[in-house]
Amino acid sequence: MAFNDRIKNDVIKVERGKTMWKVRERVYIKNVVLGGTLLLTVLCNLVIAKGGGMFSHVELARLILAIPAFIPALITVVIYYVMHSLVIHKWSIKCFFYVYLTVISVTVPATLISMAIDVRTINWENIIKSFFPFLFPNYFYLGIFLFAILFVPMLKKINYRVNNQIKNGILFFSFCVGTLAGFALLNHPSVSFLIWIIIAIANPLIEVSVKQKKYLYSASIAGLLVLLVVGTISSVPYRVSLINNLAPMFMLILGKALSNTDEYSEDRKKINSLFLLPLALIFTNPLLLNLCRDFFVRYFRPVPVGWFLFFAISFVSFLFLYGYCFAVSGYINDLLESRASVKGAVPLIVSAVLLMYMIYNYSEFYALGFDAMIKQQNGRIYLAFLNLLLVVLWYFVVSTIINRFWISTTLFCSVMIGFSFANVQKIQYRNEPIIYPDLAMVKSLPEIVKMVNVQLVILMLIVILGLLVLSFFLQKKFLKGKLFKIVPRILVLSLSGILLWQFSVVENQMNLNAWLNKKNDTSNPISNMIVTAGYTAHPENLGHNAQAYGPALVFTSTQIIKTMDRPARYSRATVNKVVSKYERLATRINKTRRNNNLNKQTVIYILSESYADPRRVPSVKLSSDPIPYMESLKSKNTSGLMFSSGYGGGTANIEFEALTSLSMNNFDPSLVTPYVFLVPRVNNLPVITDLFAHKNAIHPYQSTTYDRGKVFKKFGFQTFHTLDNKNIEYKSKLGKSEYVDDQSAFEQTIKQIHSVKGGQFIQLSTMQNHMPYIKGTYEQNDFNVKANLYSYSINQIESYTQGIHYTDAALKKFISKVDKMKKHVTIVFYGDHLPGIYSGNAVSGKNAATVQGKLHQTDYFIHSNFATHGIKNTNVVSPNMFTPMVMEKLNEKVSPYYALLTAVQQKVPAAELNKYMKKNGQLIVKKNLSKKAKIILRDYKLIQYDITAGKQYSLKTKNFVK
Repeated sequence: MAFNDRIKNDVIKVERGKTMWKVRERVYIKNVVLGGTLLLTVLCNLVIAKGGGMFSHVELARLILAIPAFIPALITVVIYYVMHSLVIHKWSIKCFFYVYLTVISVTVPATLISMAIDVRTINWENIIKSFFPFLFPNYFYLGIFLFAILFVPMLKKINYRVNNQIKNGILFFSFCVGTLAGFALLNHPSVSFLIWIIIAIANPLIEVSVKQKKYLYSASIAGLLVLLVVGTISSVPYRVSLINNLAPMFMLILGKALSNTDEYSEDRKKINSLFLLPLALIFTNPLLLNLCRDFFVRYFRPVPVGWFLFFAISFVSFLFLYGYCFAVSGYINDLLESRASVKGAVPLIVSAVLLMYMIYNYSEFYALGFDAMIKQQNGRIYLAFLNLLLVVLWYFVVSTIINRFWISTTLFCSVMIGFSFANVQKIQYRNEPIIYPDLAMVKSLPEIVKMVNVQLVILMLIVILGLLVLSFFLQKKFLKGKLFKIVPRILVLSLSGILLWQFSVVENQMNLNAWLNKKNDTSNPISNMIVTAGYTAHPENLGHNAQAYGPALVFTSTQIIKTMDRPARYSRATVNKVVSKYERLATRINKTRRNNNLNKQTVIYILSESYADPRRVPSVKLSSDPIPYMESLKSKNTSGLMFSSGYGGGTANIEFEALTSLSMNNFDPSLVTPYVFLVPRVNNLPVITDLFAHKNAIHPYQSTTYDRGKVFKKFGFQTFHTLDNKNIEYKSKLGKSEYVDDQSAFEQTIKQIHSVKGGQFIQLSTMQNHMPYIKGTYEQNDFNVKANLYSYSINQIESYTQGIHYTDAALKKFISKVDKMKKHVTIVFYGDHLPGIYSGNAVSGKNAATVQGKLHQTDYFIHSNFATHGIKNTNVVSPNMFTPMVMEKLNEKVSPYYALLTAVQQKVPAAELNKYMKKNGQLIVKKNLSKKAKIILRDYKLIQYDITAGKQYSLKTKNFVK
């Protein structure tokens, strides 16, 4: 007997299961149809916004105008379905809060999306409206709907006490009132809409028979078709208003015909129609609609391919939105059933990622302010979308690897906040954003941290650590479980990685094209997308790029590190031909050179950190001359201006050029730090140390910065005097400065000169004038600054100027001691770059292009304590020209390599940032150079490629470098 009962129960369960499956299948179809119709109304609105002329058929154009008029009807039926579920199922006060949670799970992310992609919408009003959406005119019905939910129990009691005859009368009367109001209020569609919303809220109380439903179904379909025909092909007055005001009635009738009071009887707590509410909220959100319209109007082109992409993107977007709504409604229903679910993490993930992107984007404008952000990114919707897409892909990589909501999201947010903070600091001092190669500087992190507000960094690290600990706790308590199952996890991770890699490849090529003044190939879909969005690569000005086009795109553009592109004519034969050419030139040069004893002399290269006369910067005026001794030295020696590739930073690159005589101008723009990305993997680089038996380096700081310790060892330096090597004897500091002063650095150099009997090469890189430039660093400040710059910039200039004044005094003592030596000593002194402290009207906006050259000009001189040979063409030089200049000044014989460099120095002495500098300091482009100059540059680039990225054919020639 028990066995038979069990069989009966199983049969009943199977039958119920089949019934439930049919019902839910019907519900899902209903959701898709309503969602699809909402999407169609939005698409038609976009086409209308694009303007006339898109269609030649009048009827099609009228249809497109008529379809959006069904939006009130669709919203009305959505409200009806949700109320219907609430009335016929078990209700509690939690339902109200959960429906409200559903609403803000849509409106808050929608607002954040709008603010992330269109910075013009960032304001407190929109933030408040995201939590109280019924404050939007578009969402006025929400307030009424949410208020009505509170009275569901009372409505149920009324429903039980009123007989069916009265209910039918109320139903008929309400539709009559709505219809009459619809005709009477043709000029006031909002009022008519309000009436239909009230009717939709009350309608679930009324039940109809199966027979009545058939009539209602037929009548509603017929009515909707009539309205559609009237709105499309007729010339009836107010035809669109008729649809607006009467379609809600027929949609309500259709909803009534399709609804069932017995639905989901086995699942009483679940609000199955709740899925429709998020869809309606998304497709009627005013911020999202404006965003779509602006995007569509600006970028859509009505060509066959354009239409295909339009509908393809719309379909994919609908699937994503459908999935989002499914997650939100599923989570709410799980809450109603007191069941744990990780689906609730979706709105939190969306909000967190959007917030992190907004913080990251704003970090580019922290010093300039919000108005500058709006001015730069106003209307750049497509570019903002691409930047946001990249940040989303970064999150997908993190979340698919960790696969736990709290841990992956907290880690992602922590990294993004730390990243944004570092971005602010780097922009403040170097006018350049954080880029991918900077990640290789992690070994130097302790030294870098000391350059900023240490207390703030420690506090931030403590907070991040606390959040990570909290995330592990929350992971065990709330929103537990895996974010992805194995198959989607692999797919999402793979797709994210592929897209990120493709963006990197495309943008790297765009950087190279900009470097070579070539057009971008738009056959690649991603390239086409980036170009269409308005992105223009400026690899020489990453700060401008990041502000104008977004930081994520710029960061991605630096992910692929390439040394150089292979020259079209590169081969052993071609290289040997060039080598022979400069062997002959070396022979001609050496006929007039008397000396071949550079190794017996002492040559000192002094890289003076951030040294550059502030008075060259437009509008800057000082109360007195801070560097009188430097000016007198320059007037008596080979001197001029050095064209620096850096601004506010890039010390290691300038030092690399000076030591190797290789040009940053020849490298691919992605090779931002040769010390880190080139030197470790290339042997036999030409370095000036090759010409000396004794070579020693001094840097009164840490050896780990830019991997100098390893690099200098590879360059052949026998000793490297640094603070962490504990072989610096002189390490005094000025005032409150964190850095060893120049006086101590020069004293250490004097000691090194005396430590070797014969000649030697010494590389000194100072630190005294390194950022930050905080007012009050020095005990006194003798200089007042006037400039058309920001006040905080002026304060920094005053502190910086006091620093170079101290350098001037220390330099005077140093040169005085050197001049008294019997040894032959030659000093090459140069500033590596300007400090990144010049901000304001004089150097930005319309003035930015004209002052570009000024912001890359530092001071240099070559001084010997004995009589030397004169040099020509020295007004402007690049650091890679110093060695051939020293050899000419000392009348030293040259190898073919330095003969090539001598030729370059005579024809094109200053080249950086894919630009060339004339004697007067003005920038020119390559095409304006002489034919001979272009040939020499081509030879130079070929040899540089051969040495750094090629087969090193040239180095196999005996004595090519030495």
